[in-house]
Amino acid sequence: MKYKVAICDDEVSTCEELDAKTKSIFTKLGYDVEVDVYYSGETFVNHICRNNPYDFILLDIELFELNGIGVGKYIRDYVMDFRTQIVYISSKTTYAMELFEISPLDFLVKPIYCDQLTKTYERGMAIIGTLQECFECTNGNTVIRVPFAEILYMESEGRKVKLVTSNEEIFFYDKLSNVIKSLSTVFIQIHKSYIVNTNAIKEYHSDRVVLFNLNELPISRTYRDIVKKYMIRRDR
Repeated sequence: MKYKVAICDDEVSTCEELDAKTKSIFTKLGYDVEVDVYYSGETFVNHICRNNPYDFILLDIELFELNGIGVGKYIRDYVMDFRTQIVYISSKTTYAMELFEISPLDFLVKPIYCDQLTKTYERGMAIIGTLQECFECTNGNTVIRVPFAEILYMESEGRKVKLVTSNEEIFFYDKLSNVIKSLSTVFIQIHKSYIVNTNAIKEYHSDRVVLFNLNELPISRTYRDIVKKYMIRRDR
């Protein structure tokens, strides 16, 4: 498998260092990698508009003009891409709350060491691997396969389940209790009527989640502690 990695930092020396470390890490892990380097948020966003997304983005927060937080919000809110694993890099440690709604894979403080970066890439590969899998359902005589990465949430509607992606709704007969058994661990039940892809969550509140497409889904009392523990563990 070949991975695509983007590095976006306005310091040439940092880009060169991360480029070399990334290529070395992927080679040791036994994977091919293609690395693209950008020196401004504006250049990177213009590229994203015209090309396929990356698997990983190493993104400096303190970029000039359009900073890393702005780039991250563009990827999640405008492009509606929640598959790409964003890794923020910075010389400061004061951005935790601002980064929450972007759901980054990690936050690394400069200088960045190979062992840190290796663990981050390995964790991201595991997530990407599950998102490449597909959910299979039957509508009439038609078997439909939907990549996990495209599913925002599923909703129980009587005897049917509604599967929602960014651009379509698919209905099939089943129960959520059966459906969740065939999903990856990035999905979690938040209500007797809802299962959500946690990578699609933009905001988490005690009683609801807001997705990147701005849909709001309720969290019932039964699932609040479970969801809270999952979100805390995920965002550490």
